[in-house]
Amino acid sequence: SGSTGRPKGVAVSHRALANLVDGLALRHPGLTPEDRFLALTTLTFDTSLAELLVPLAVGASVHIGGGTLGLSGRDVDAYLTRHGITALQATPSRYRALLDSGWQGQGRPRLYSCGEAFPPDLAEPLAKRGQSVWNMYGPTETTVYSSVEEIHAETTRVTVGRPLSNTTLRVLDREGALVPVGCVGELCIGGDGVAEGYWNLPDLTAERFGPDPYDPGSRMFRTGDHARVLPDGRVEVLGRIDRQLKLRGYRIEPGEIEQVLLDAPGIAAAVVAVREDRLVAWTVPADRATPATPERLRERLRLRLPSYMIPDVLVTLDELPLTPAGKTDLLALTVPADEPADTAAPDAAATPHDLEELVARLFREVLALPEVGPDDDFFDLGGDSLRAMRLAGRIQAALGTDFDVELLFDYSTVRELAAGIARITAVEN
Repeated sequence: SGSTGRPKGVAVSHRALANLVDGLALRHPGLTPEDRFLALTTLTFDTSLAELLVPLAVGASVHIGGGTLGLSGRDVDAYLTRHGITALQATPSRYRALLDSGWQGQGRPRLYSCGEAFPPDLAEPLAKRGQSVWNMYGPTETTVYSSVEEIHAETTRVTVGRPLSNTTLRVLDREGALVPVGCVGELCIGGDGVAEGYWNLPDLTAERFGPDPYDPGSRMFRTGDHARVLPDGRVEVLGRIDRQLKLRGYRIEPGEIEQVLLDAPGIAAAVVAVREDRLVAWTVPADRATPATPERLRERLRLRLPSYMIPDVLVTLDELPLTPAGKTDLLALTVPADEPADTAAPDAAATPHDLEELVARLFREVLALPEVGPDDDFFDLGGDSLRAMRLAGRIQAALGTDFDVELLFDYSTVRELAAGIARITAVEN
């Protein structure tokens, strides 16, 4: 658990993990021995425990999606068909990237969404591709998942649903009293899934874990999430009390990124938030005549933060918008629209230089960088698997032909990738 380069270890008991497996395998949503579960999650992500252990507990099979399988929607479709996959799990960001790369949901498997807040606009496309769609919610500190909600095509108000077996969800005020239905408080989770605490961090453990005042002898965890209980008993999570975000499965503290930006010479103010699955930073220069370039700011961020905390987009403003109360108006912060990309395919006589220019331009667009050189490496510039999928889709659209994302892992600089595309195109022609 944690958003910085030094994550906090969470001590999870076998009993807590067994409760998770029992709740998901035998109760809700439930699996059968006939199921075939495609595991795409990295082992360093706690949700991998659910996709590896739950199917085995009921005698189902687990298919390990190795290599770059989860990077191409078409490859995933082919794998689903070939192996008769009946269920798979991914973050909303991963599902969005799969959709962007042509994924059709062959075989209509059950789809489990985890790791991030479920965006309502994904409900309809996922419902069309899945036999059913499930929004899974829970922090690492309560053993992966604590509640579940089924999502339908017409779902517009997404909640985290109701608790799993032997789990309680309570919304409390600052004094620890239950708040009325519909009122906002902090979501506190109790039951058998509550972890023992943070490894070798007794003070933080005492702050976040404690006795459950409504269940003597039990413990609960304070999630730090604002939430409210709806009249039908479902719980709606409204965001982090401390503004902590979740993006691509990582917990991110915007304040940490903002502080690094504010430490940079020439930055008077900074705000970080998520817009359309992208991490965005807005900055106000101390001297409007000489604002810091995005490239210089990114370089500074890379020296102090892990790659997943580097903003996708940097926006310079004359001043931050304020609410009537004088606080930064986060809702008023917008991202300039991308300039329409020229996606016309190069003609058959395109030179290596033409391809280099195309690849460099697409690198800049996907990584939101002002300049990219011929020997710059996609991954050194901040690229990751989801951005790789986005890049592959744009190359495919620009060239008017299929593009295998694995090529990017073999040839990751502009020059190498352009040469690789040229060789493959020559062979195909």
